[in-house]
Amino acid sequence: MATADLKDIKGIVLREFKYKESSKIIEVFTEDLGKISINCQGVLKKNAKKEADKNYVNIFLGFFLKYISFSGFKPNFKTCGICGKNIRGKYLYFSPNESSVICDECKDKVFDKVFMTYEEFIYFNKLLYTKSEELKDIKLVDNYQKIAKIIIDYCLKNLEISTYSSLEWVKKALERNVNVF
Repeated sequence: MATADLKDIKGIVLREFKYKESSKIIEVFTEDLGKISINCQGVLKKNAKKEADKNYVNIFLGFFLKYISFSGFKPNFKTCGICGKNIRGKYLYFSPNESSVICDECKDKVFDKVFMTYEEFIYFNKLLYTKSEELKDIKLVDNYQKIAKIIIDYCLKNLEISTYSSLEWVKKALERNVNVF
């Protein structure tokens, strides 16, 4: 079945390979259609890479957070991981060891805390709680590279792995300081 409307199709990428100079063929296994091949024309052009980077950092980070959450390591953004109080205020910290945000009053009780601005806290929250199909629409915060590093380090530590197959792409995108605006 040939169709150009694949926006509502969900599946697992089985493999991808280069096709001609600037295209890729991606083989996907879907629940409804079984194995399909998708011709992604022009994705290997220089400009296509930069455009893809713009929104896919959010998609990768959101997926990583959702994956770690389903694996039993969902970070707590509602209450302080030390005292249990609801999180309020502009001085917020994240502790990977506590898997939680830490309030300003308890910040000296943890040693692995990372300061987050309120905007970074909201961005981190949105990545976790936004529907997957809407992640690309989240506006990046000015210092999104810091949040990306927190998320990646947190996930790798809790999954007890040293790398992830898409991690190199994300690191390169972050190094280029991709601007999504």
